[in-house]
Amino acid sequence: MNDLSLGHLIDSLKQLDNDQGYQLSFETGYNQLHPLVSPIAHYGEDALDELHALLEHENTWSSYMALEILREIKSEHSVSHLINFIERTEAGDYFENCEQAMFALRDIGKPSIEPLINALKRAFVQRTFYGYLVSALNEMKDDAVYAFMTQLCEEY
Repeated sequence: MNDLSLGHLIDSLKQLDNDQGYQLSFETGYNQLHPLVSPIAHYGEDALDELHALLEHENTWSSYMALEILREIKSEHSVSHLINFIERTEAGDYFENCEQAMFALRDIGKPSIEPLINALKRAFVQRTFYGYLVSALNEMKDDAVYAFMTQLCEEY
């Protein structure tokens, strides 16, 4: 990696988003792409727009790795994108990737709490359950979380 520009790194992250890449085992593909995580995360919030765009295609290697990078960056600007990813993906074929999004929300911490609670309230009104959103919230030690969980238990 002679050129460490963000654009080059993102392009490299997408190198396995093709038929050949999708035939690799998880371990092989992950090990090939993982060295890009820290250099991209080093760009911090400057990388967010490109990483958030990668989440739109949950069936790609680059989407999975973007989740891992977002987890390392820990930006509150990613919260809505991570929640949307889980809402869109949890019931689909790539639901396993929601675990990374859940961990990212947990690692972002306090800025995730109110958006998570609001997303869960909307989901419950629609009679939808997002286990990964509940799990992300459950991992956070905060009075707002305790109050929300208590309210849920009392109502249901």
